[in-house]
Amino acid sequence: MNIRPMHICEAEYASELIMAAFFHTVAQTLPRHGIESFRDVVAADSLRQYQKNGALLLVAEQDHQVIGVGSIREGRHIGLLFVEPQFQRKGVGQALIKALLDHREADTVTVMASVPSIPAYEQYGFHITGKLEECAGIISQPMQREFQS
Repeated sequence: MNIRPMHICEAEYASELIMAAFFHTVAQTLPRHGIESFRDVVAADSLRQYQKNGALLLVAEQDHQVIGVGSIREGRHIGLLFVEPQFQRKGVGQALIKALLDHREADTVTVMASVPSIPAYEQYGFHITGKLEECAGIISQPMQREFQS
């Protein structure tokens, strides 16, 4: 498996991958308007803009096929972490999170985790920092991980 920066021309595929993983694991926990809000957030144009605004988007690829996407913004906030359904629970998410954290620029890294992803983030060393939040129908759990300077 190879982890590398996403090429801007891969935004369409990355968006499709994210939505496939989202429908496999998260969508059933959200109301309809939350699903539509999320679709807007991860549309190809939104991913391109996110990247142009300075977020680092990484992809995991195996045999020249992109199988996972992750992002870190401002070196301190994990914005996305999604793996193709057939590659979940095979270390892809763990490899992506390690690579994202290698790019951190702060002693505290945050994430707004989907409810189904909370146990995975706990395994990655994150802990819950507040109550569940809802914004535009998207329900998420604030979490963070601290690092030594």
